Amino acid sequence: MTIESIEFNQKEYILRDIELPEFGFVFIAGTSLQDLLFNEDSVAISAEAEYVDEKIFFYVEDKYLEFSDRKLKKLLVEYDI
Repeated sequence: MTIESIEFNQKEYILRDIELPEFGFVFIAGTSLQDLLFNEDSVAISAEAEYVDEKIFFYVEDKYLEFSDRKLKKLLVEYDI
């Protein structure tokens, strides 16, 4: 399990670095970060928010970031990624 982090608004957020067959290594983040990056119209709240979002391939509920690589990949398949 490879865990990275990214900073936004002076706080660190967990990223999972997962290898997906069709995409290679990608970052998966929690929806708590996604909620901070975008307003109610799904527009990035700042240039920094847009920069952070561009690093992230997909968002999942935060609790899923604790899953093993295998279990997280299975979840992503269920999301049809």
